[in-house]
Amino acid sequence: MLRVTVGNIFTYLNYAVAVDEKLIVLSAFNNNEMSIKGMCANIGLNGNPVRILDEDRIHASFGGRLEMEHYHTKLSSGRENIYHSVSFSNLINQEYVFLNKDNREDDVYSYLMNQFDYPLLREWIPYICKTAEEKDLFVKREMKIIGDCVDFEKYEVFQTAMTNEELQKILEIGLSQKHICIAKEKQNALQFQNMDDYFEKYGHTLVDNLEKLLKPLSPMEDKVKSLAFIEKSPFPQQAAIINGAVKCLQHKDYVLLIESMGAGKTLQAMGVAEAYFNEQYLKAHPDKNIIDVYKDGSLVNYRVIIMCPPHLVEKWAQSLRDEIPYAKVVILESLEQLVALRKEGKDPKGKQFYVLSKDSGKLSYSYAPVPYQIKRKKPKIPVCANCGKEYPVDDEICQCGCDTWVLEEQGKVETGLVCPECGELLLPVDSRKIYDPDLGGYRVLKPEDFAQQSTMNRFCRCCKTALWTPACENIDHRIMFYKPKPKPKRWKKISHFTNKAKKARKSVWVLASKEAEYKLLNGIDDEDVEDMDYNGPRRFGLTRYIKKYLKGYFDMAIFDEVQEYKAGGSAQGYSMHDLIKASKKHVALTGTIAGGYASDLFYTLYRLDPARMKSKGYSYGSKGERHFVEQYGTVETVYEVIENTQYHASSRGRVITPQRCLPGISVLIFTEFLLDTALFLDLSDLSRYLPNLYEEVVIVPLENEIHAEYARVRKTLKKEMTQGKDPMLMGSFLQFSLSYTDLPYNREPIKSPQTGEVVSSPSDLSYLVAGQKLLNKEQALVDMICKEQEGNRNVFIYCEYTGDGEGTITYRLKDVIEEHCHLKGHEVVVLESSYPAASKREQWMHQKASEGAKVFITNAKCVATGLDFAFNYKGKHYNYPTIIFYQTGYDMIKIWQASRRAYRLNQTEDCKTFFMVSERTIQLDAVELVATKEVATSAIQGQFSSEGLSTMARGVDPRVVLAQAVAEKSEQKERGLRKMMDVLNQRNNQGKGEVQYEKMPTFSQLTGLKEVPNLDDPWSEFDWLTGEDMLDLLDMGTSFVEEESIIEILDAVVQEEPLITIIETEEQEEISGSESKSELEMLLDFLF
Repeated sequence: MLRVTVGNIFTYLNYAVAVDEKLIVLSAFNNNEMSIKGMCANIGLNGNPVRILDEDRIHASFGGRLEMEHYHTKLSSGRENIYHSVSFSNLINQEYVFLNKDNREDDVYSYLMNQFDYPLLREWIPYICKTAEEKDLFVKREMKIIGDCVDFEKYEVFQTAMTNEELQKILEIGLSQKHICIAKEKQNALQFQNMDDYFEKYGHTLVDNLEKLLKPLSPMEDKVKSLAFIEKSPFPQQAAIINGAVKCLQHKDYVLLIESMGAGKTLQAMGVAEAYFNEQYLKAHPDKNIIDVYKDGSLVNYRVIIMCPPHLVEKWAQSLRDEIPYAKVVILESLEQLVALRKEGKDPKGKQFYVLSKDSGKLSYSYAPVPYQIKRKKPKIPVCANCGKEYPVDDEICQCGCDTWVLEEQGKVETGLVCPECGELLLPVDSRKIYDPDLGGYRVLKPEDFAQQSTMNRFCRCCKTALWTPACENIDHRIMFYKPKPKPKRWKKISHFTNKAKKARKSVWVLASKEAEYKLLNGIDDEDVEDMDYNGPRRFGLTRYIKKYLKGYFDMAIFDEVQEYKAGGSAQGYSMHDLIKASKKHVALTGTIAGGYASDLFYTLYRLDPARMKSKGYSYGSKGERHFVEQYGTVETVYEVIENTQYHASSRGRVITPQRCLPGISVLIFTEFLLDTALFLDLSDLSRYLPNLYEEVVIVPLENEIHAEYARVRKTLKKEMTQGKDPMLMGSFLQFSLSYTDLPYNREPIKSPQTGEVVSSPSDLSYLVAGQKLLNKEQALVDMICKEQEGNRNVFIYCEYTGDGEGTITYRLKDVIEEHCHLKGHEVVVLESSYPAASKREQWMHQKASEGAKVFITNAKCVATGLDFAFNYKGKHYNYPTIIFYQTGYDMIKIWQASRRAYRLNQTEDCKTFFMVSERTIQLDAVELVATKEVATSAIQGQFSSEGLSTMARGVDPRVVLAQAVAEKSEQKERGLRKMMDVLNQRNNQGKGEVQYEKMPTFSQLTGLKEVPNLDDPWSEFDWLTGEDMLDLLDMGTSFVEEESIIEILDAVVQEEPLITIIETEEQEEISGSESKSELEMLLDFLF
């Protein structure tokens, strides 16, 4: 048997293909995974030759710098595992082309279309092939096959010198001399002015071409044959999404439902789970149909877990109970429920749904640092035992294939914490280099580096020992006569202000013996420090338990609002990963998958499809994320140019800041990652079933006194940020700019977060509201509410600054509305972020509505997801179709989500959304950003326009845009914003009108049952049976009882006649009267 050796690694040869003494394809195998990976890593490394050995004799050798792409997999045969790899040279399709002898022209067509920029017609290929061979652009070469492989015998290999320029010449000559033509008829030039005009005139041709190129898994169907809800019937567009998702899950492990707010993601996700498992059952039982499945609720069994924001838990649970027949719904809140599930076993009993809050799932015990000894010694760095390179932090093997490392002592002595296990100096385990030239030494971890747990200090780089331990009180069941003295803690937990502005606080760990040094290093005063409890709550994370003990228990996991789990190191992200590992199929729901940054998608895609991400060369972590952003997003790197040097034309200088991801996302991310796994549905696709939606900007004149003070403070803050080099003032600057004009009084001095010094003190203009006077914007709000109340329209008002600090305006607005709109106290309600709890927010809102609330005031973030403003509660319908943004922040996603809370599929009234802004302020720019973001997101979800595509690719950082905005009156800007709103209104309200379509049958319509039988009731499953069916079950069917006799039986039941005389027929004379009466009594009990 032939073997392959590269460096010092040996494997077995399957086959190799060589052309012109160059290795093109190499297939190898072994029973050791490390040898396969090591061989692949060594190919091309340091000029290592690839040798094929026949026993001890060299059969073939391929040297030089080989560049190949490697693919390897595990093949199982019984108890044996074989690891197989295939390596392809990068010369394929660059210098050499493999063409199938039977389909040569088709392969040439595919090669030219993939490698070159020119659009080609299939009928041109014979001319191109002939011309290319005449010009020696395609030259046939001999192929040498080593080993056993018959697949390559049907291929020919050609050496190609084809370039874009050569192909262009061939096409130009062919077209000019009429060897080829684009169309036989004369064509007119395309007439369009911009991309929008092009889409409008010629968009249908793009669709036609796509239909020819793409092969969907299933045709567009407006009904789901394997699904019936209890009450609702999905719209045709929703049914098409459900069908597509089910087909996708039959071929892949996950699917993404990317839909705008109000499109019915919850209903569709439930439908996907139900339809998928119904189809699985029907496929395995061809003798059954969907009616049988719904009449007998014990046939289909599956278990689904749903993770969603806390305020949606009850909504999800109720929706499942209301719409999925035979659903058993459990809200996961405690570890005891999961322990009980573990005892129950992997096999589900019925349709089991477990709903988990993302906050409950992620919460676990807290951690405390372990290292405490500080020593001065030479650091040791783990390096590869084979090649001597610094060993990668997160990889188990080096790039050379070696899985052994040694500790290499460095020359310089450093001081820092040492590992409690191996005693070596602790080094950071992030992706940055250990040696820092700016410090002139090694980045050794010190006590201040353990203030909070991070990727840098999670474990020892030398021995991989974890450096954090659970910080919770141990349970001690021993009986003692005295309480032992507690051991002193080496680490201490304290809380202090995050900066000199003294507004927000953070908790940190400090080494008890170094607390004074920590305070001095961070400039913290003793009076600002608060001691905290060392021990945190004693609890085990629910999702962590699921991953560890319930792997394989769940057939499907559904992740609602998946964009909230996008961060790589967040607890929510880890919770999502835990559930993915414990379930078989995954459904991700979102209305805003593109938050403007390419990095938003990296970790979500990696968790859902790690194989695809790895195949494209992306590693998990910051390094892979940076590579991904470079490919599909926008990256900023700042360089320092070194002056007074003789030559630096090809050098950009020294990097002074790490790479930073900027807004902007490439459309390629959708074609390469989402096209085959995502389904898109925009609310405009369902607009024909909805009332009209109107969005309007209300520009209010600003008082001169307020504008003068507003401009003065902004100028002062800008000067301090630019000339005083205090970029940390950005937050205070934006908060002041967006809120001062709405509340120009009772403002605290603005302090520098760096120094704590007062930068500016806004004037108190409380005289403007003295004696029940109103600001211009408040008066405009009152007029709008009064007008809406005249039309019996309830209102939701959004304010950005609703907390406890300065700028809080909610209760001021409540008093103004009650006084000037003549509403009672219970009719104007403030919904705070701190109360009620997120999980109880919807119930609280419904209760307040039933008590007569006509106006709600809240922060848009409190209702951005999950809450509907048109709802039924205790048999009565409530509606809040008017939304007023009194203030607008710069979180574009939350604002856009909140603006659609009234515009739902159950809405019956026209919806209105007003954005109130004061003129000559950056509030106008904030609303413009919202509109721009909506246009860009429309492009992402299929609503193409030139502005949308360019905005998506360019991206905007709202904080930077608002900071750069000039607060001055601009009629052009106002007209532009109003025009943008008009365009959005036109798009929102197109295609309205009465639509006729055949609805999907509900459960009752499909089965004939009035309600879903209760499987816990042993008799309920027979509710659908007729009287004749019941007699058959009791072995008293029509085989011995005539139809007339059955009627007599039922008549006798009503008339209370002696039953024994009726049931006795000629065939049953031998049956005693007592026995017959017993059976009939049982029948009567069963029937009545």
